[in-house]
Order: sequence, then structure tokens, then C-alpha cells
Amino acid sequence: MNNTLITPWEDQFYDPALFDAAAGDAYSDEAEELYFDLIGNTPRKIIEYGCGTGRVILKLADKGHTVTGVDISESMLTHLDKKIHDLPPHIQCRIKTIRANGAEAVIKDSHHIAIAVDDFLTHFLEEERVLYIFRQIAACIEPDGCFITDLRIRDTEKLRQAQHSYPKNIYTYGIVHGVHTDKGTFSASMKYWEDYDTTSGILCSHQTFDFIRGNGEVEKTVYKTLRQKLLTQQELVTFAGMAGFDLRQFIPFDRQKDSNAGIYVFQLKDPFQHHRQ
Repeated sequence: MNNTLITPWEDQFYDPALFDAAAGDAYSDEAEELYFDLIGNTPRKIIEYGCGTGRVILKLADKGHTVTGVDISESMLTHLDKKIHDLPPHIQCRIKTIRANGAEAVIKDSHHIAIAVDDFLTHFLEEERVLYIFRQIAACIEPDGCFITDLRIRDTEKLRQAQHSYPKNIYTYGIVHGVHTDKGTFSASMKYWEDYDTTSGILCSHQTFDFIRGNGEVEKTVYKTLRQKLLTQQELVTFAGMAGFDLRQFIPFDRQKDSNAGIYVFQLKDPFQHHRQ
């Protein structure tokens, strides 16, 4: 990927207020329900890598599961901790958060289920980092546990357009309301354009967010970028296998649109070897 696509503000991509308001690339309700169906209603001990502001783990805790959320972003976890503080004590006691890069988190407890929701693994741009996170996850689940993750649908036409030089096609997600910030509550409008390097497989999304007052005036505009390493099913399964996982189940979102996209459920090949080490 051309170094000119790397920006100094990239680490600040995720904004808790925008994330909660589902501005821009909103989370798929269908995918979330598939996770819940696979996890089931029997109380489990669950760890989520890349938990963000807790959209998934808070629902799991409410369903009776004991959950640990891991995230690199201090602002996201601060936002999540405020939510946890407002919950009833019997739910609060089932939630723990850890601030750490997923590939560097030291997890001492073992869990029935590990999850990494919403294209999480594509945020690791180097192959060794993807492999390392798989190994960390393998070490923190019980012998009969599982790891559930997903890859999103990629629009082939948008990827083709993203390979073109400038000027670029600009896309919009429209407007979302109720974005709560320190300066008040705003509406938010989001536009984006993309660069895609086929050699590296890295997609760079350039995004602008307008925070809009009730009278229609723009309070501020924020520019953000996000890079992701687009993985194929074969690559994902290969990395998993190198870390000691077998693919137990694959639930596609839409094979006609993208045969790689869907929910992946992995189990350990030799579960007891990981817990002997």
C-alpha cells in the first residue's frame, strides 16, 4: 500500500458517539442474530476481541452470560464503562473489560466461547499479526470451546472502482440522528471513498463526518481513514489451521454477492495440547 495512504489520525478512527449511533458502516442486525443463535441461551463465559462500546457484550450479559470485552481504544472502553455503570448490579458483575491490542492482551482466564465481531480480523494488516491473534484466542478458550468470527460482504463493483486513480466515486450513508457528544446532540452525515491495492489486499476507506445542528448548520467536519486487509475464506481458514483450529461451520451471508462473507465457527484440532503448554 502506498505510504501516502497512511495518515497520522488513523488510530483515532473509531468515535464512540458515531459508533453507537451506527453512523456510516452500520452493524448488520442479521449477523448479530446469527452470533446469538450460535451462542445460545445457556449461560456461558465469553470473551470478545474488539468489543468497542459494548454493542454485543452488553446484550450477552443481559442474556445471562459472563463476558469479557477486549479493545485497544481507551475512548471506546471509557464509553462502555459508563454504560456498565448504569446497569443493574446483577448484570454489572458479569462484565469485565480489558484495554489492550487484541494481539497483545494477556488473558489468564479460559472461556467457553471467543468472538470477534464485525470484520475484526481484517484490521490486522500483517499476516504474522493475524496468526498471532488466532494463537492468543486458541490459548484462552476451553478444550471444547469455540471461536466465532465473520467476514463482511464486499461489493465487487466498489472494489473495482477503488482501484482507479482519482477522481473517485464518493458514496454516502445518509444521515443518522441522536449522536451524543460533549457539545450536545447532533445529527451526522457520512461520505466516503476508497483506495484498494490488489497486490497487498489492503482497502483504505477515507471518510468525512459532518456533525449537524438542529437548524441544519454544520458544527464541525471530521476526516477519518481506516485500512483493512481483505481476507478470503481460504486465507482465514489457513491462518486458523496454523494456530490449531479447524473450521467447524460456515454460514454464508449471500454466496452470490461474496462467497467469502459469512460467520465462521472454529474449534481446536487438539484442544488439550493448548492447555498443556
